[in-house]
Amino acid sequence: MKRILRHILPAALCLSVFGGCMKWDYDTQEELSATGTGLFITNEGMFQYGNASLSYYDPETKQVENEVFRRANGFKLGDVAQSIFLREGRVFIPMDNSGVIWAIDADTFRRANAEKETRRTYTEPAVTAEDKQITGRVFCAECGGKLLHRTDRTQKNPETWYCKGEQCKSGIPMAIAELRVHITEILNRLIADPRLAEAPIQSPSFEPSTEVRRLENEIERGLESLDFEKETLQSRILQCAAKKYAEHPNRQYITDRLKADFEKSGPLSAFSAELFDRTTAAVILGRDRSVSLKLKNGKIIGKERTTHDKPSVGNA
Repeated sequence: MKRILRHILPAALCLSVFGGCMKWDYDTQEELSATGTGLFITNEGMFQYGNASLSYYDPETKQVENEVFRRANGFKLGDVAQSIFLREGRVFIPMDNSGVIWAIDADTFRRANAEKETRRTYTEPAVTAEDKQITGRVFCAECGGKLLHRTDRTQKNPETWYCKGEQCKSGIPMAIAELRVHITEILNRLIADPRLAEAPIQSPSFEPSTEVRRLENEIERGLESLDFEKETLQSRILQCAAKKYAEHPNRQYITDRLKADFEKSGPLSAFSAELFDRTTAAVILGRDRSVSLKLKNGKIIGKERTTHDKPSVGNA
C-alpha cells in the first residue's frame, strides 16, 4: 500500500487520549491493515509487567486500533518498549527488558520475519511408518557407514543424508520422496526380470548352535532307547531341523524366495512398503546421488545395469 504519510509517536501519554474504547479477543489472531496515512503509538508499559503495547491512529477517520501487535500476532509485545522507528515499510521496536527487537510489517502489524521463521526448522519432519522403513536401512556407498537423515528448511536442499563414518563425512542431498521413487524403479526392474535377483551359491562353514547340539543329543539318546515315544521323537527331529534351517545361511533358498516375490508382484505405480520390507536388506546411496538396493541374499542392484549388479562381498 502506498503510504502518503506515516508518523511515529513514541509517547506513552498519547494512549490515554486514544485508548479505552476498543474490544478484541486476545486468544485469536486478527487480519488487520493500516491506512495510507497513520500514526503508530507505543506504550512502554510498566517494568516487569510485560504490558507494553502498540496502537495505530488513523487521522482521516479519527479512529484508534489499540493493541495491534497483540491482535495481529496472538501474543504480547513484551516488557518495556524502549523506542520505535520506521524504515522501508517496517516498524522496529526495541524491547528493553524482553531483550528483543521486533521488526513489524507496517501494513499488517505482523512480525516481518514470521513467515521465514515458520519455514526454518532443524528438527526432523513428521516421518511416516513407510519412511521409517527406509531411513533405518540407508548406507553410504563410499564407506558402508550408516546414513542419518536430517532436515533444514532454510537450505536449498532441505533433506540431506549424513554419513556417520569418521573418515567419510559424506553429505548427500536427497528427499525421502525422491529416494522412494528410485527404490520403486529398481523394484520394478526386478519385477520385470526376477533373474536379476540371482546370486552365486556359496557354501560357508556352518557351526551349529548349542541348542541344535542339545536337540541332536536328545534325538540320538531317544533312538538308542528301546522304549522311546515315537511322537516325542518326531517332534524333536522336526524341531531340530527347523532350528538348523533357521540358523543356516541358505542363500539359494533366500534367492528362490526373492524371485518368487518379484514374479508374483505386478508393476508398481508407487512405492510398496510391503515388497521393500520382504526383499531389501539395505539402500546404498552414493555421493553422486546414485541409488542401489542390497537384497536379502546379498545381491546389489541399481537402476540400470552396472558393476553393482553382482553379489555383495561386504556388509552394508
